[in-house]
Amino acid sequence: MSASVIDTNLPPAVLRRKIIRYAVGIVIAIAIAFGVNWPASFLAVVLANSFLLGHKPTFKFGLDFTVKVIIAVVVALFLSNYLLQYRNIYVVLNGLILFYLFYAKDTLISPILKMWLLLTSFIIPLMSLKSIMIGEIVGWSIIISTVVALLVVWTAFAFFPDKENPQADKKAHTPALIGLSDYERFIAALKRTLVVYPVVVLFFLFGFQSDVLILIYIGIYSSFPGFAKDLSVGKTLLVGCITGGIISFFIYEIMVLVPMFTFLLLLFFGVALLIGNEILGGGKYANQIKAGFSTIVIILGSAFGSNQVDAGGKMFLRVVQIAIVVIYLVLAFGLIEKLFPARQQSKQ
Repeated sequence: MSASVIDTNLPPAVLRRKIIRYAVGIVIAIAIAFGVNWPASFLAVVLANSFLLGHKPTFKFGLDFTVKVIIAVVVALFLSNYLLQYRNIYVVLNGLILFYLFYAKDTLISPILKMWLLLTSFIIPLMSLKSIMIGEIVGWSIIISTVVALLVVWTAFAFFPDKENPQADKKAHTPALIGLSDYERFIAALKRTLVVYPVVVLFFLFGFQSDVLILIYIGIYSSFPGFAKDLSVGKTLLVGCITGGIISFFIYEIMVLVPMFTFLLLLFFGVALLIGNEILGGGKYANQIKAGFSTIVIILGSAFGSNQVDAGGKMFLRVVQIAIVVIYLVLAFGLIEKLFPARQQSKQ
């Protein structure tokens, strides 16, 4: 979501191909994720969405990405096996891991990979508190979601390739250096850690496994670019998330009336065409729509993946959870920015 490289100055024919590719890729990802329905399968759609908005990931990038995710899963399971019995020690270690991920340069850890590693460091240890076997299932789910997302993206790009710029693929996932000094990256990472870490501590100390989706929201939204520096970004995200939650209600109610999987795919194809046109075309509300679509996928994915009779009622709770998470992030980042303003601002 946050690492997409979007060129909004495109010829109409090129833009149409990109929009159709985006819609087709989203539908394939949803068909596999919602159809097979492994645990947290909606993460595959979230990841595929991030890649489909940019250039084609090279095979080398995809392999490197997958290997790093597997290593992260193995490390998370290892730490869960041997350190969770010393919960206080693990909580401190997890804080250091969070700070490192926020501090690492984009040339070392791409923004998309950073988001994925954040989710791994949150979800696996938390679910392992209940049972290490559950942690292993979650680990496999993250790996499967990664592989499925990359295969879907490569398939979409195979049918709708970028013919105009064959060198784009090689450059797309070589992040440009962001003009921040080590000190500025340290301060930005510290601010993000101060916002996210208390929530992680709360979950680990009280074992809120049933509310793990909140940590997923935190991991995704806290990695949104510019969140820690610009309060307006958080407000934009809040509007997008609430709008996405409302739309997810309508889609769910439509699916209750017409419970056909084919109809769901056709519905998402139409939605993806509209979303792709707005985002790839550089529309006024592109940022809100990006956040809103991730919200739709998370809410509907968790609802359709639930075997509970009151799945519709759970959706309302998830929308409220997302709203609370985003409001917390906006207010917390805003407060920290007021207490510790950026050094550039003090010079002006």
